[in-house]
Amino acid sequence: MESLAIDLTTYQRRPIEEAHVARMRELGETKEHEPGNLLVKLDQPITEFLYIEEGEMEAVHP
Repeated sequence: MESLAIDLTTYQRRPIEEAHVARMRELGETKEHEPGNLLVKLDQPITEFLYIEEGEMEAVHP
């Protein structure tokens, strides 16, 4: 089957340029979250772009 998407099994991720991260900081808002905070609800639309600079985020099924 033909696909327009890239093959994620062979895709090599590249780090985001520091200039791009700096621009996101300028245009966006920096937030700190405590471990266990719910950032996105399963049945709600995502209304913001999340870029994790430090730590990690986990997707869980409630």
